[in-house]
This record gives sequence, C-alpha cells and structure tokens, in this order.
Amino acid sequence: MKHTFYFFLISVCLFTSCSDDSINSFDSGGGGVLQGSLNRFSVSGDYLYVINNTQLIPYNISSPSSPTQETAIEVGVGIETVITKGNNLFIGANDGMYIFDISNRANPILLSVYDHVLSCDPVAVQGNYAYVTLRTSSECRQGSNVLDVVDISDLRNPRLVSSTPMENPHGLGVEGEELFVTEGIYGLKHFSVVDPSFPQIKKHLQNIPHNVDVIPVDNVNYNDILIVTGAEGIYQYDYSSGSLNQISQLSFQ
Repeated sequence: MKHTFYFFLISVCLFTSCSDDSINSFDSGGGGVLQGSLNRFSVSGDYLYVINNTQLIPYNISSPSSPTQETAIEVGVGIETVITKGNNLFIGANDGMYIFDISNRANPILLSVYDHVLSCDPVAVQGNYAYVTLRTSSECRQGSNVLDVVDISDLRNPRLVSSTPMENPHGLGVEGEELFVTEGIYGLKHFSVVDPSFPQIKKHLQNIPHNVDVIPVDNVNYNDILIVTGAEGIYQYDYSSGSLNQISQLSFQ
C-alpha cells in the first residue's frame, strides 16, 4: 500500500505541474522533502523557488492559495535545475553550478559559482560534496559526459576533486553510501560513495528504457527505496541489501 501511495504522488507530479523530464519536490510524510535532481522549482519553509532560463524567482507561500512573488534574480543563461539543502540553493546551469545562501528566505545571495564546460547539468548534494552530471544533448552539443564530485566544504570556494567518465548521464540521487545516476538510453548506474570523493561503480542496469531521474528514499516509512522514472514508466527498487532489486513498476504510454 505504501508503494502504491508513492506511485500516486509521483504520477500526479509527472502529469500536472512538473516539467517533461523532472520529478519535483513532495513531502515524504516523515517531515522532510523529497527532490528529484531535475527540479525546476523547490520549496524551503514558506518559500517556493522557481527558475526559468535566466532567473531565480522566490515566492512567499505562507498563504498557499495566494503565493506572492518577492523578486526576480538574474542568474545567467541556460539555468536548468534547482535543489535546496538546508540554508542553501544549488542551481545547475549550462555553464556551471551556482550556490546561493537562503538564510534570509526572501533574499537569496549568490555565494559562488563552480564553472565547467558547456553541458547540461543537474546536481545532488550530501554533506560536504556536490555530485554534478554533465552531458551532451541537442542543447549542449559541445559538452562532455562525466560525473563530477565537487568539494563544497567551503561554499564560497567549491573545487573539483574527481571526475568519472559516463555515457550520457541525466538525473542523479545520493543517500548515505549509495549514489545513483541515470544514463538515459544506457541504463542506470549504482555507485558506492563510502569514500564520498571517489564514487565506485557497483552495478549497471541496462534494462530501463531511457531512464531520466531518480529519488533515493530513506526515512522511517520508506527505507532504502529508489524511485526511477523512465520512458515507459516509474520503477521502484529496494537497495537495502546494497544491491538493486526491482519491487514494482507503473507503466504508461
């Protein structure tokens, strides 16, 4: 029943307010917020942060039925994804990762930019590290296909610590010692991040048609469940044993 409820939440998201290739934030039921790495919006407290191609736009949602736009912050060109972690926003763009301080929720302040070659760029964050996938696509023809690990212990001075060659990475998610990266038509890769600065491949699943994004779930209600979106449906895997075991699939056209 719990698994079916999760599928319902994600299906609503996929077919209503989400962009074509993203899973957006929803409440986990355990007090936290689950986020896919391809979000076009994210929530922190009474604020909703929305991105378009060039801007970050905070909305006050203390009155949910009448959100109020606070301002619009010019970030750059090719803004793609946004996630919140504590008092920070991490924005993925064609030219880099932008880190904002949102201690004052209404007034995000740019702390730093991690620059990289022109690529499509989602981000996942855990502890002192950000995991950034760079890929080539029709919009990012001159990019590269890699998984970068960025040390963010100093948010004002992010630095690259390792790069892993990939085939065509899309979304990603990290939870504890596990990192998951979707490879589009090339499947799903499962990494160990026991050493968070140097991911080690554990498993490569190639039987998921054009998978796009992932959400690893680890809370009191849904332990060690990985949610994966693909071209033909939404999949759930149990990774509690350290390996990926499919437990369900919701198919759609």
